[in-house]
Amino acid sequence: MYEDKIYLIYLFENLYKLTGCLYVALNRPNYPKGQFAKRFEKYNNIINYTNLDVMDDEMSFIYNEKEINRDLFLTIVEMWFEYEQPFFCFIRGANPSFITRQMAWYDVTNNYAAFAIFRGPEEDVMWIGKNSNFSFVFE
Repeated sequence: MYEDKIYLIYLFENLYKLTGCLYVALNRPNYPKGQFAKRFEKYNNIINYTNLDVMDDEMSFIYNEKEINRDLFLTIVEMWFEYEQPFFCFIRGANPSFITRQMAWYDVTNNYAAFAIFRGPEEDVMWIGKNSNFSFVFE
């Protein structure tokens, strides 16, 4: 599991360097229902949110700071494992406030320079969709 987290941090940091903006939507937490406020407080101390949206035990936010915050990416990797339905969209050149929770990943990647990362029904499978203008080669 440790190697998985290290790889995810590497992947997320490189996608952020390439795009400069991250949209996160988290649904269906894997922890008991009453713990959301406690975990949210932990996240709130690390992440400088914009467009924060919290409903019940779901949340979404945009991160588009100039500096890459290592603690942010450690926290985002934790979020990947703490939610059944995490969705991370790394997007370039557009304000991601147009993204809604109801949008399909391919609608985002077909219309914007973006990578969409999400978990499907399979628990240990990460899906990555991308705009055709991007490649997976990192410098």
